[in-house]
Amino acid sequence: MAKTCCCGCLDLKKGAMGCGMYGIIAGIIWTGIYAYDAKTTEDGKVYTTFHLGIQSSVFGYKQVVASTAISAIWVVFSIVLLLGVVLGRLRFLWPWIVFIFLRCLFWGLVTIWYIVRLANVVATTDILNVYATIFLAETFLLPLCIDVYTLACVSAYHREVMYTEKSLTESDYEDL
Repeated sequence: MAKTCCCGCLDLKKGAMGCGMYGIIAGIIWTGIYAYDAKTTEDGKVYTTFHLGIQSSVFGYKQVVASTAISAIWVVFSIVLLLGVVLGRLRFLWPWIVFIFLRCLFWGLVTIWYIVRLANVVATTDILNVYATIFLAETFLLPLCIDVYTLACVSAYHREVMYTEKSLTESDYEDL
């Protein structure tokens, strides 16, 4: 059964525009956060945190710069998505769809890593580490769920427009 509405109250076009706006707003916020982190780590120092009782290096300067670039790309692709929706150009939707698909893969792998890590942490019977790992797994599951939903909405909009254009083209040939 084809999806005809985004969330039960909006049509797919408005839902796809909402996904683009979400990408722009969230991307700008994350770009700003990462740019600030890049500015504070310019000297090449690495953030050191204690994660699950183990001292680990989380973000170095290169990782922060890469994260800033990825967030900026998200903003650009979200703008291109909005242009594609407004102008009715399906090929403008593809960069955003591919980017969000790759984000879904990334967040899925991170979530699986934390779930596997949870099995190891439970074996240590340290309840604080168990709660911390559950919290982190749920934290990384949230962007995965949001990305899957926005991907489904924009993909459904793409299919709707594609089939509408295809049926219009076929009816033009039948009139001849």
